[in-house]
Amino acid sequence: MKANICILILGTLAAHASAQTQQLDRSDRILHQASDLMPWCEAEARYRYMLQGVSTFQWSGSYHDRSNMLFVEGHLRAGGEDVAVHCRAVSGARTQDAVIEIDAPPG
Repeated sequence: MKANICILILGTLAAHASAQTQQLDRSDRILHQASDLMPWCEAEARYRYMLQGVSTFQWSGSYHDRSNMLFVEGHLRAGGEDVAVHCRAVSGARTQDAVIEIDAPPG
């Protein structure tokens, strides 16, 4: 009886760990088009300001591609200033490989 309970618990823990791994993998998406990069770019910019305790508002942006490169040019209101945000990635790359540049961050 105890062995069956241990196996059941271990099976449940393994399923839970597998679900967490799959959840993490979904957040690291493959970028096929420039429009795939836009939500990541906004979220990453907001996240970086959140880490500094700076409130952000009014995201706007546009996207385009050139050859196999994806680009996002955005603007964000952060700490009372308008800030330019630039993101880029190679088509087919994962979000973890995307690059973000933020001009004149508050602080």
